[in-house]
Amino acid sequence: MKTIKEVADHFGVTKTAIRKHMNDEFRKLYVETRENGTIYISEDGVKFLESLRKPVETTENQFAETKPETPQTQNIEEIKALYQEIIKSKDDQIADLKARNEQLELQLYGLTNKVGNALEAITGTGFIEKMQEVQNQNTTAVATTDRKWWQFWK
Repeated sequence: MKTIKEVADHFGVTKTAIRKHMNDEFRKLYVETRENGTIYISEDGVKFLESLRKPVETTENQFAETKPETPQTQNIEEIKALYQEIIKSKDDQIADLKARNEQLELQLYGLTNKVGNALEAITGTGFIEKMQEVQNQNTTAVATTDRKWWQFWK
């Protein structure tokens, strides 16, 4: 006679998994409950539970069919050459993006000068002076609103 825990350890499952298979008929034929509440399963019951057990495939068998063959069958030099081609294409993309960035910066600089010239023609003041004026307004606005809550008397 074995306890549910011993049977569960024998099969490598939990006690709940063993109890799941213990229906009324199984209890009548193979189970004995002692006075202290411990449940014992007879040797015939253990054999019956073993017959219900499904064979489990090992992980080696599961992965043997699904292993990709490319890394093992290809030559390391071929893989290295492939990665070098990928890196070269990425380097070319980076160089292209840098060139585009420089072009956009030049366009932005040109547009800024045009806006400055137009503003100077309209207002009669220089663009730089106008920008400094805007910055001064922003800094004074920040200085007046940058008070702590406990300094309410200032």
